[in-house]
Amino acid sequence: MSSQLNDPVIRCKLKSYLESLPVKPRAVIDELHVHRGNAIADVVAVYKEPHCFEIKGETDNIYRLKSQGKFYDLVFKKITLVTTENHLKNALASTPNHWGIIVAFLDQGKVKFRHLRKTKSNPHFSKKYALLTLWKQEMLNVGSLNKIELPKKINKSELVLELANHLTKEKVNTEIANSLFSRTIF
Repeated sequence: MSSQLNDPVIRCKLKSYLESLPVKPRAVIDELHVHRGNAIADVVAVYKEPHCFEIKGETDNIYRLKSQGKFYDLVFKKITLVTTENHLKNALASTPNHWGIIVAFLDQGKVKFRHLRKTKSNPHFSKKYALLTLWKQEMLNVGSLNKIELPKKINKSELVLELANHLTKEKVNTEIANSLFSRTIF
């Protein structure tokens, strides 16, 4: 195995690490398309709400975080950057204070993690953009489960607006987590 801490190496160890924690995720999803595919979340751990983990390994371009981060900030209430020592200075300068930061490092040939900054609730979370993470049928299911009267014919944009108008941010986040979890059990 390469001694470089690249995305595949970090991703594998991160998923194992998340599964080893006292509070385990209900599901872990790789490469989740968000904001109509404008960004792809590397790893999303599904708890009561989704938690996005963006990985920037030793050879990754940390400067892409600015553009990707705008989309993550609209879609996820919890976001953590997992990066390496060589990107730490830029990571601290380019990530908002509500993002968590975990540093991946090698210790006697094993990948370890050090928590540098705790994740805080994201103040930029948008119900509308977050709901776009779901497929249309998933949104229809959310509407039905929450007894929201929807027209027989409704496009995805109208559906997003209806759900966003009827549900709280917390409920939207919970419903997204439940829908993502349901995707993983089939």
